[in-house]
Amino acid sequence: MWLYLGILSAIVICWYVVPTPSKALVATRQACFVIGEVCKVINRHGLGLCLLWTKQIIANQIGNRLVEMHHHHYIIHYPYGVTWYKIIVPRRRGPCLIDTVTDGDNNDVKKDVFAYMGPSHNFHGVTVTPSMLGYDSLTFTYISGEANTFAGTDIVSVSSY
Repeated sequence: MWLYLGILSAIVICWYVVPTPSKALVATRQACFVIGEVCKVINRHGLGLCLLWTKQIIANQIGNRLVEMHHHHYIIHYPYGVTWYKIIVPRRRGPCLIDTVTDGDNNDVKKDVFAYMGPSHNFHGVTVTPSMLGYDSLTFTYISGEANTFAGTDIVSVSSY
């Protein structure tokens, strides 16, 4: 039964990793690798650890295919509908100047908001309001102590570097 879990994992990887049929051979090799790794973990450590490792192996295999790391930038491949696109994201060095992000009730929402902000902390260049993120207002507090508050329909503009 757990071999089926490995095969299912391999199918998931093939589904997400193969944007074109020309890469089917490489994806098949990757799927065989995943099946082999899953079987090794089952034999060595048992089933519970196998489930954790399977998730990690799948994430690594998908991540290695969708993100190309270069010295000064990343190239991220992503599907939108049936078409695959690429986006170039510069690698930023140095600390982020944003200390905390709170909502209208003073709850810390930094982790949630940063997921939308992206690595450059600029919302990927898209105009965003707090209401689009599901908040009545957002307050960005910087390391310097300065704070900017944006109401529901205000456009969020932050300086992070």
